Amino acid sequence: MPSNNNNPNNNNVPLANLAQAERVRPEVLPNDTIIENKFKLIELVSNHPLLGLTYNAINQQGDGFIIKMDAEANLLSFVRSEAGFLHNAAKLNATEHFVELAHGGKFKSYIYFATRFRPGPSLNDCWESMPNGKFTAGTAARVVYSIVKALEWVHTLGYLLRRIDPNVIKFDATTRQIYLSDLSSVRLDPRKIKMEVHVRWAGDPRYAPLSHHQGKTHEPKHDLEAALYLLVELTTGKLPWDDQPRDMIGSLKRQAATNQTLFKDCPPQYAAIYTYITLLNNCDRIEYSQIYSKLEETWKAAGTDSNKPYDWEAHMKAEQ
Repeated sequence: MPSNNNNPNNNNVPLANLAQAERVRPEVLPNDTIIENKFKLIELVSNHPLLGLTYNAINQQGDGFIIKMDAEANLLSFVRSEAGFLHNAAKLNATEHFVELAHGGKFKSYIYFATRFRPGPSLNDCWESMPNGKFTAGTAARVVYSIVKALEWVHTLGYLLRRIDPNVIKFDATTRQIYLSDLSSVRLDPRKIKMEVHVRWAGDPRYAPLSHHQGKTHEPKHDLEAALYLLVELTTGKLPWDDQPRDMIGSLKRQAATNQTLFKDCPPQYAAIYTYITLLNNCDRIEYSQIYSKLEETWKAAGTDSNKPYDWEAHMKAEQ
């Protein structure tokens, strides 16, 4: 199980070329700063050299928001790209799978956007609440079903996610929706805009697709491969390459997939999903329904359905 980390991008720096570019580091604004008579900054959550500033904030009615800011001078800004993605998602009513963009604009020398706060724990928090450090297959399959739903929207909108991180996959305690709370890693899929650009994986190498270890460019199917590794880990509590040197992870992944030890103690549907994903060519249309059907088979075989409490809900209720 990955450690809980309040900075989801720690040690995983996306777009190395941007890191090398000349960036203007935005100056930290003090708490209680009023942004355009709309929001009051309450707490600085993160001050990242590439991602900019993240604050907890409230509006005049006291509703909670998350505000992300960067220097306006940074034309290649993660704040710009994330806001653009969320704007496009809102136009297609896909916000249930992400955070809802409430407002965006300029403030002094900053660009910023605000999203509505959704109360509830991260997937990592839920995971850590389990005494045995894993979920039943019925819960794991339903969680990853929601993640794949989000990924389908990411790809439909013409983007690549490039990261799977249990710290920024959240559980909305009000709606019981699993959603992605941070989209700073999204990049336009260069194939959609007919460009030849090498796109890199931006997350933890433990979940990285094999193509990342081979130095190949990232494609939509690789987001799904990463989600499959998370599915295995949620179910078994570990991955075969855990605690191994970083430069060995790629070869261990290939070996575990080839000899099927990756799917030891897993439902048979997991290997079927992996086979489908890895046999996709870069020009193939992804049939997400094939993945959904296998995940649904998994939770039904485990004796659950989509409306039953997740493991952590049942466990937390029993503790009360």
